[in-house]
Formats: sequence, C-alpha cells, structure tokens
Amino acid sequence: VENPNYFDVNFKEIKAEIFYPINNTEVGEGDSKNVVFKANQLTNWTFPFTLDYRTTSDPQGLIVRDIATKCGVLGTKSNINVNYRIT
Repeated sequence: VENPNYFDVNFKEIKAEIFYPINNTEVGEGDSKNVVFKANQLTNWTFPFTLDYRTTSDPQGLIVRDIATKCGVLGTKSNINVNYRIT
C-alpha cells in the first residue's frame, strides 16, 4: 500500500468478508489488527484470510461445480472471481 500523505494512517483492525458470486454466498473471512501505513512510504502488507466451503451454504453444489469448471476439471480454465467487503 502506498501512502502519499504526510501523516501515518493507522487502523485498529481491518476485517474482510469474502463472497462467491453465486447467490452471494459467504466463503471466507480475515482480519488484521494494528495496521499502520507510514507517511510517504510504500508498505508491503499481507492480509491473512481463510476460505471455508460448506455444503450447507451450497446444497446444490453450484459453487464447487463452478470452481471445478474454472480450475479446468470440468471445462476451460478461467479466473475465479470473488466479492468482498472490507470494514
């Protein structure tokens, strides 16, 4: 993250929720505490998150079938896109 400002940017906590586009199903989350982006600096920062597939959230298997297709198991390889919310 590049912070071009003359002041640091501090976050007590940054949270993310990850959603698969099919039915906007939540498939993961992550959080990081005490994040500081120093003034006029580039900060390399790794955001830890987990993915958690549950058949109860996808009873027809649409998500796992879509992922298998995009991975090339059931079709042509393509990008796997997800949506997310940062708070």
